Amino acid sequence: MRVPKRILLADGAIITLNEVNEEYFCLKVRDLNEAINILKSKGYKETKLAKNLGETVSLIKPISSLEEIHVRVYAEDNCLYSHAEISRKYIQHLTTNSIPAILEVKRDLEELQPILLYKGIKVIKILEDENVNMREPKIPVPWLGIIFFLLGIALIKYIRR
Repeated sequence: MRVPKRILLADGAIITLNEVNEEYFCLKVRDLNEAINILKSKGYKETKLAKNLGETVSLIKPISSLEEIHVRVYAEDNCLYSHAEISRKYIQHLTTNSIPAILEVKRDLEELQPILLYKGIKVIKILEDENVNMREPKIPVPWLGIIFFLLGIALIKYIRR
């Protein structure tokens, strides 16, 4: 996943980012509904499984068998925030860190010419970016497997009565 490393802001500041946080960056768009429709046409789907942080809509898009991009859409300021994370299908979704995925979403929305903001200031240019890999679990544990395992134990206990 490509993340910004050095950026030039509208106020002239050049920022070197040692750690990139999802909340630092947002994509501002003029037409939020059009942005949502474009993302849906590119494989994003609405999800209700996200922890609601006040967003209007949450969208997810699988990017591998283990990872997905999560986009939070906020109507009050027409901003989209995004990160890549372990898929909600796996219990490790709860324990692994996420990686900002703002550049992927910006690329998906390029026809809308979204404005990239860093802490509310317009980013004029990304001077340098870097590739950051997510630490994938060695043994992914699906929620469904845990549910069947627990149901099996409960069934065995019930039968032994």
